[in-house]
Amino acid sequence: MTDPRAEPHALCDAWMHAIDEAGPVLLGPHDRKGPALETEVARLSELYTRDRGALRSQSAALAARLRFFLPRDLPKVEGPLAELAWAGRWPRGERLRVLDLGAGLGATLLGTATFARRMGVTGLDALAIERDPRSLDVLRHLAGRSGRGALEAHSVPIALETRELDLERIDVRALGGPFSLITLGLSLNELWTEHAERLERRAALLARCASILSEDGAIVVIEPALKESARELARVRDQVKAKAWPDVRVFAPCTREGPCPMLANERDWCHEELPLALPESLRPTARGAGLRWEGLSYAYLTLRRIEGSVADGAFRVVGGPVATKGVTEWHGCGAPGLVRITRLDRHRHPGDPLEGARRGSLVTIEGEPGERIRSDRAAIHRVR
Repeated sequence: MTDPRAEPHALCDAWMHAIDEAGPVLLGPHDRKGPALETEVARLSELYTRDRGALRSQSAALAARLRFFLPRDLPKVEGPLAELAWAGRWPRGERLRVLDLGAGLGATLLGTATFARRMGVTGLDALAIERDPRSLDVLRHLAGRSGRGALEAHSVPIALETRELDLERIDVRALGGPFSLITLGLSLNELWTEHAERLERRAALLARCASILSEDGAIVVIEPALKESARELARVRDQVKAKAWPDVRVFAPCTREGPCPMLANERDWCHEELPLALPESLRPTARGAGLRWEGLSYAYLTLRRIEGSVADGAFRVVGGPVATKGVTEWHGCGAPGLVRITRLDRHRHPGDPLEGARRGSLVTIEGEPGERIRSDRAAIHRVR
């Protein structure tokens, strides 16, 4: 079994090959490549940014979703899952029951199947909920290839059940359980977008999900790294904390109990950025659509039924590194709130715990309390 503490993997060629094969089979005359695909990707990207709520009725642009956004988003869930494994909180069992809410084309479920293989899991028994029947067709096609043929070495087989349901009207408790993992990949932000109490409703949905979670299971929410959606996820996190529901606890990314301190400033939002690049075959499409191809960005929230955060007492790096003349700075978030960690270049040394620290890294800090911390005046240790 591969060390689960390793970083999420880039998308493997076998998945790209499976997606390429699926394109003409599933899309027929609506398949796109080259400049036509770039145009469709650019239009859909603008919709993602401008009007997330409109995506709930978005069954068009399947070529852009299948050939670009699916492979781009597939590795994102591996970040939170790797963190669960690193902390020793990976669910028990050779086979896992997975509930994927707002499954779309399957990016989150397929990413889960890919990471599960690294954990020695033999297969997933998955229930995928999605309101768009065309998306479910794609998901069933690709899930049938997971863990088989060229993908045998990269992912585990998925025994898939699908249901065409609307998450805004769903009775989660009627879905059965218990589930080892419940995932909402890039779907929570699309719910109740015009409702005044959308955040309360989203938080309540997550609490209901916790009621069908196994004792050692986890809920993983992946959201776009856009300012609005990431800040709304932080507010949902605060709602979960404030309600103090008995069966749901915030596990990550937060290492603090209090409200999210980044909400105090409208310019701030919490998100991850992993140093993964798009596969070589997708980079021309990204460039042609005016999108970046380096760095994998997303916001996330991991919930469990059991008390305890991913690293109690640690600080999460939420910004940086930012290098100026002779100085490098990071922003950290922990129990005291937001702090600024400064390292003078002359204090950089072999084995420096801040070397390579980036968004998502975890560090402990002893000494020199306050909002500004100099690395030469405090004992800093890299946790992850």
